[in-house]
Parts: sequence; C-alpha cells; structure tokens
Amino acid sequence: MIHVIPCSMIIQSDEFKAWHDDLRDNVARARIAARIRLAEHGNLGDIARARGMSQLARETGLSRERLYQALSAKGSPEFGTIMKVIRALGLTLHVEIARA
Repeated sequence: MIHVIPCSMIIQSDEFKAWHDDLRDNVARARIAARIRLAEHGNLGDIARARGMSQLARETGLSRERLYQALSAKGSPEFGTIMKVIRALGLTLHVEIARA
C-alpha cells in the first residue's frame, strides 16, 4: 500500500518558471499554480485528471478506470502504478531522510 505524504515543496525548473511567468492567460496561470499547490499536498490524482486520463492511460498502459480508482481518495495504488503515473506526467520522485 502506498500512502502519499505531502511534501513541503515542488521544485520547479527555471524553464518551467519562465514558461509559466510568460503565460498571457491569467486564468490558466492561476489554474496551473493551484495544481502545483495540490501536488505539494500529495494530490497526484488531480494532476493526472488535469493532464487527461485518456492520454495518461495510453502512456502508462493502464485503463482509465484503473487510474481513476488508484488515484482516488480511497485508492490504494501499488508502487509500480504510482511510478508509471509519475513518469507519464514527466515528474520525478525524490526521496530523502525524514528529519524529526
């Protein structure tokens, strides 16, 4: 069972920051910023839905139904599923020692 633990910060590349800052559509910029905040709180399913579950299903080789179920609030995805989703979204997983 995988429990998504909220992280303190999503690290954004300089390329992404420049792209995001140059967006002319203020609504799109705000929505993207909101999605990043959700990701910081461990909401991978919301990011996946924003990308498009059909596209994500094709890229991961998993069915849309399985993705919706795995990434729902009640889901309990296997680590392999999480890694497929992370890769398909163009994200990386960073692990560090927890500090007390």
